[in-house]
Amino acid sequence: MLCMIARAGALLLDGRDPRRVVYRSARSVLEPRLATECEGVVPRVVFPTGVDARPDGELGVYYGMADSRIGVARACLADLLTPAHVRAA
Repeated sequence: MLCMIARAGALLLDGRDPRRVVYRSARSVLEPRLATECEGVVPRVVFPTGVDARPDGELGVYYGMADSRIGVARACLADLLTPAHVRAA
């Protein structure tokens, strides 16, 4: 049996020209780790549905957890933009 895992990366588009990719993460920034993300209707799946970007750079990412719950992950935008996360677009 094939074991699928759904992860999510980050993508930042230009505000004036959304065809232009400003930033793309080099690796996943959200992946199933908690039991509530690994067990449910569709196990081992996380899928972002919305982002709350705050003036201080904190991001609240609202996401589905195994098609059974909704969670929020917190991150700092500056931390996501460090060279370890960045890949050429």
